[in-house]
Parts: sequence; structure tokens; C-alpha cells
Amino acid sequence: MFLQAAENSAAIKLQTYQRPLAVISAYSSPYSNIHDALLTNIGDENAHLGVDLNHHSRVWRYRNEDHRRMQVEDFLTGRQFFLLNETKSPPTFEHR
Repeated sequence: MFLQAAENSAAIKLQTYQRPLAVISAYSSPYSNIHDALLTNIGDENAHLGVDLNHHSRVWRYRNEDHRRMQVEDFLTGRQFFLLNETKSPPTFEHR
């Protein structure tokens, strides 16, 4: 089932044998709100997020932290999400 598409995000819902699974792909500029990029209405469903949020935190192995990192940390812990971050991954977006 198609849920949403926007300029910087897309979401679908898959029905698995056990329960629905929301799959979300999103990009958040350093100046946008995390909730705008991540669909605040996924409820209690399981979700898989593939996102570039442009927030820095030592939690996901950055050397520095930015002031907006708490939004992401609170979102992840509030929904009991697991973080998988590869520090050597190439950037998802490059300015030309």
C-alpha cells in the first residue's frame, strides 16, 4: 500500500505474515524538522527507515554533535528503533 510521497521522502506499507511494516526513505536538510521527513503517524507499526537526517551525534559515531541531535535521539529511543550507521559510507548528497 502506498502511504506518501513528497519532495524528499517516500513511504509504503507492506503487509507481512505477522503485521504491517512501514518502509520509509527520506532526506532531511540540515534546516528541516525531523518530523517533517519521517512521518509522525506511523503509530505502533514496525518500520524500516532509510534516511539521511543531517544531524551529528556521538551516538552514531560522529566526532562532533549538533544542537538538533536530540530530536533524532528522542525519536529513535521513543519508538525503540535500532540505529545502523556506517561511518565510512559515502555521502547521500553532494553539492555541485
